[in-house]
Amino acid sequence: MVRKAWIVPLVAVALAAGDGGTWSGSEFCEADGPIAQRQSPKKRAEPIKMPPPTWPPPATTLNLDESTVALLRRLVRERAAMLKPQDLARLPDESKALRPLRGSGGSAVAETTGRPLSRPNQDGAVLPGERSAAVDLFRWFPQRPESESFRLKRDGYHSDVSVGASGRLDWVFSVAASSLDKEPARRLEGYDSTQQSYELFVPPGYKPDHAYPLILHVDPGGRSNGWRIWRTICQRHGVFFAGPHHAGNEGGVERPARRRIVLDVLDDVRHRYLIDPDRTYLTGISGGGNTAARIAYALPELFGGLAAIVGTWGMRPEHWLRQRAAERLSVALLTGEFDFNRNELELEYFPFIKDHGVRSMLRVYPRIGHQAPNPAQLEEVFQWLEAGLPTRRLSAQRFPASRLSGPATPDEWSRALLVEVADRLQTPDGLAMAIFLLDGVVERWPGTPAAKFSKELLREFDANSSVLSRDITKSEKLCYAYLQAVCHDSSYAAGPPAGYPIPWTGRTQIAIECWNDVLRLALSGSDVARKAQSRLDTLRKELN
Repeated sequence: MVRKAWIVPLVAVALAAGDGGTWSGSEFCEADGPIAQRQSPKKRAEPIKMPPPTWPPPATTLNLDESTVALLRRLVRERAAMLKPQDLARLPDESKALRPLRGSGGSAVAETTGRPLSRPNQDGAVLPGERSAAVDLFRWFPQRPESESFRLKRDGYHSDVSVGASGRLDWVFSVAASSLDKEPARRLEGYDSTQQSYELFVPPGYKPDHAYPLILHVDPGGRSNGWRIWRTICQRHGVFFAGPHHAGNEGGVERPARRRIVLDVLDDVRHRYLIDPDRTYLTGISGGGNTAARIAYALPELFGGLAAIVGTWGMRPEHWLRQRAAERLSVALLTGEFDFNRNELELEYFPFIKDHGVRSMLRVYPRIGHQAPNPAQLEEVFQWLEAGLPTRRLSAQRFPASRLSGPATPDEWSRALLVEVADRLQTPDGLAMAIFLLDGVVERWPGTPAAKFSKELLREFDANSSVLSRDITKSEKLCYAYLQAVCHDSSYAAGPPAGYPIPWTGRTQIAIECWNDVLRLALSGSDVARKAQSRLDTLRKELN
């Protein structure tokens, strides 16, 4: 089934950066063509290799203690019985403003040239809470490097470091709706993690018992050139830097392969060094910003922030992931006064993440185009990303499954989310997120014991509630689709900027997809449905 919501948040940025193609099912289709492997240079800077990871067999039982299972069942029944239709403001009701359920993220700050944006309230810090039982399921930060036999590089800059072992992070979920989808691995058959390489900076005086920040940069070209951009910041503040080679637009590397390369590099750095996940910042330029955003929004548990430079992508359609991003990520969108992607970042993507409660910042730098800011400007961005650290720490204390410092099996991760469901149900405003988490377990790990138990809990909820769980989910999907369509219209109405690299009719097609989604989800005959139909009529005329 085509996942239109992933196409809609503007394919223009992707196409402009050579990241085009269509999206079907797990983001693979024949239009992408066979994978064009880009291997590292023959000269190996790191000859050591580790054996491939050995995972335990898939779980056949839930492996969740009886007290937690009983607690989940009781909480679901109790919260369901208390819910009344009038209490659920999220159901489709055109008398109310259609806004998505907000996370507990923070403020949005904008600095533009010519068009200043509004500044919402100050950060709403997540309240501290007790660490839940999920802490026993993951190896939480801080932790020592996974393997002492991985050779550490000396302090300083290294232009070529080879990935030492097969990656263990969930790259499939960054390209598919399910972590268990077999199609991505089939299409990347022959991919070898140990044939990938990256540039690396190790801060002077590295101490193995101290957790360090990391900037992970995705360059749009073949070999990474990110060190040139971030060198001043990393040297000044003692920050690790890693830049994957051949993860950009050049050379015909498919989009899913790019994301796998980036995550393999992240895993390799964490193999060797003690890295703080709350201070791991993913960045990218142009098409690299597109790749970075896709990864960060799919796997926010791995990162503390995102800095997308003159290119980005929209948030995932799954609400629990969008709320996770709102509670955890600091997102900076950086563009230039004359950047052809400016309208998209400023008028579409920034309002969208801001309205989801994401701690966000927009910068439109004067007198530059489609290029990176200077070191002084990036210094401000880094300091802003670091300022969100206390909130991330508190959020991870309250919901430990929101932070992942190492690899986790599907069984471990899905069970941790079930424990989080129990934690959410014990908070006054946590019911909707609990429902979305249960849906997320079912969709991400279908057929697993945790997914089967999640279905049971959703059935128990429906049996005891006057509002069905599917209505709650449908309401949120409508809010997401409506906000997406409105934000895209804001950028679309500004018209094609100078130097825009693709035909403007492509944007018209995207707008039609947006409003088709709204029309499909809205109540028949409602004000929202009529508005969607009116916009579709107008757009089709423009297209013809």
